[in-house]
Amino acid sequence: MPVLGIGDERSLRPTVGVFKEPARFADVANYDRHEWLTRRQETAIDADRPIIDPHHHLWDREGSTYLSAELGRDTQVSHNVKHTVFVECSSAYDEGSSAALAPVGETRFAAAQAEEAQRRNGPMIAGIVGHADMSLGEGVDDILVQHEQAGAGLFRGIRHGTNWSPHRAVKNGHHEPGPGLLLDPTFQAGVRRLGLSLIHISEPTRQEA
Repeated sequence: MPVLGIGDERSLRPTVGVFKEPARFADVANYDRHEWLTRRQETAIDADRPIIDPHHHLWDREGSTYLSAELGRDTQVSHNVKHTVFVECSSAYDEGSSAALAPVGETRFAAAQAEEAQRRNGPMIAGIVGHADMSLGEGVDDILVQHEQAGAGLFRGIRHGTNWSPHRAVKNGHHEPGPGLLLDPTFQAGVRRLGLSLIHISEPTRQEA
């Protein structure tokens, strides 16, 4: 069974309709970070030690791209990064699909990038953590099956952002959770479909009723 990831950054509640990616995600990391990063190069301590990067993202949005080529460039500069884990970031959702099924497109996208990373002799993307709406309860089963099928053997778990605050100055989870989500019986039923292992824990933002 996949394991549960409770994330730090939007909850796709059961929704009827067609998924459309929020425009605000198109502006994420819209800058030339690579030129900035080349200003300083550091020598790795214990450079031969094998490393697993357990959390990174990949995306291809208007004005901003970070794919297997960029990942390979970043991970092969000095440290000995052998394996990585892709964690969902609302990237490459299936347009035209339902809101519940749209995140499966991200798992398919990450699996394709994993294949590309191997072709480039970069670090192996050894795991994929996708998103499924746990507030679907037992109805999440079919979505998990589709993630498994899309993941080419790499699908490992789910991240669902749960941090919420009533204060405007506090950034809520990127799956747009409401108050008391973790106490919701239907959400808990969805979590039970995964097992109880946590691979990603939310920021310590207080859940208020």
